Amino acid sequence: VERSEQSGVFDSDGHPWANEILTALDNYQQIKSDKDSLDKWLVALKGRTVYWCSQVLAGMAPFPPRARKRLNSVEELVTRIPGHIAT
Repeated sequence: VERSEQSGVFDSDGHPWANEILTALDNYQQIKSDKDSLDKWLVALKGRTVYWCSQVLAGMAPFPPRARKRLNSVEELVTRIPGHIAT
């Protein structure tokens, strides 16, 4: 949470995943003695965790995509530029 606040990338609400976790923990404190509510809470938390992990792996906002390795060398790519004069 602290890092997302320091980054300046997110609005005053902060990182959406961190907000969901903080909200889930607050809800847990309120329902931890109620078995039925606790089971529902855990299912919801697991579902949201899977959702956010899929966002990370897919490179969806607010997570940048992973850089792909080059298929060709820089030299090869430069030779493909139209009008390139080989030296």
